[in-house]
Amino acid sequence: MSSSTPPHFMDRVAIVTGAGSGIGRATALALAGAGAHVLGVGRRQEALEETARAHRNIAILPLDICREGAAEIVVADALERWGRLDVLVNNALPGGAHYAATKAALEQLTRSWALELAAEGVRVNAIAPGPTTTDVLAAAGLSQEAVDGMFDYERDRIPTGRLGAPEDVAGWIVRIADPLGQHITGQVLTVDGGLELV
Repeated sequence: MSSSTPPHFMDRVAIVTGAGSGIGRATALALAGAGAHVLGVGRRQEALEETARAHRNIAILPLDICREGAAEIVVADALERWGRLDVLVNNALPGGAHYAATKAALEQLTRSWALELAAEGVRVNAIAPGPTTTDVLAAAGLSQEAVDGMFDYERDRIPTGRLGAPEDVAGWIVRIADPLGQHITGQVLTVDGGLELV
């Protein structure tokens, strides 16, 4: 860790799902770079191993989070390794067909859980990324031509004139999870280059 990196995450433990690529990988690297022990979870072992090779603070657990009991397995693994859990980054939702509906539901769930868990010292926040250059569209079965067309369309609409990068989103995940931000909860932060203003 460089001397310019705030040590706020030193010895803290984070679980990051979808850590094999895109926003998940960028977030795992950002948290590890800030001093956290990171458990990267995802279905693709080779992709997870590539993430882990990028930083010594990242351990991996190849697992389909859709399978029954997956949440318990992931938490138990982190606790067995490091004896605590401080940050949970839910970066994978099962079923692409329900993507839009689950995004709306997660925003309300964020607010509800923030209220319910505040007394226990648990903060719940969400990041709502705009169009970001990840492989999620290709993984959903779209052709490269279709993906490129969608990205071109979205890029032209974004006021900042560019698509988001995974690191743009990861940086805000680290900031909103920072232990110094104890008074921030129930928030949904949009990271989209101003697209929602159009």
